[in-house]
Amino acid sequence: RVYIGSSYRPSRRLTDISGHWGYNAIRFAADYGIVSPVTASTYSPNTNATRQVCIQSLYQMSDGQEYYSFNPFSDVSAFSSYRDAIVWGYENNIISGTGNGQFSPSLAVKRQDFAVMLYKFAQYRGYSPYYNNNALNQFVDSGDVSSYALPAMKWAVTHDIMNGRTNIRLDPTGTISRAE
Repeated sequence: RVYIGSSYRPSRRLTDISGHWGYNAIRFAADYGIVSPVTASTYSPNTNATRQVCIQSLYQMSDGQEYYSFNPFSDVSAFSSYRDAIVWGYENNIISGTGNGQFSPSLAVKRQDFAVMLYKFAQYRGYSPYYNNNALNQFVDSGDVSSYALPAMKWAVTHDIMNGRTNIRLDPTGTISRAE
């Protein structure tokens, strides 16, 4: 959506992604403005992704409208660079708060919570909510998936959007990295 052009690609200056398993995806995300680098030369691929980063990446892949409506979260400043993304996500039922009128933008995101965001975003974009009911059977920790996230995790695994951390461990309550 916000691809800058062939002459300027932020990923060309990133010094911390060489040899990383997510190298190609990171370059794509940085060059298309889906996930911004942390600095001009670093992406920090192995650090935790925050709620703000996750919703902002989905917003960048959306219609990109600006949202000036009511901001329901007291911890999201009207002047923050991610305010529109958070209000957009809230208005489109992709995200909710963390309680007491808070969004907690700097909170690390669990894998199951990101699956929920992705699942709701896919439905917002008109994709099928279909999933294989047995998609998680191969994982020994599938019982750790919270009930609210179960359809989303099954959907994400069914469609190869998310896989296990190993062949037998899904790690639904582990945090996701910026590279993921």
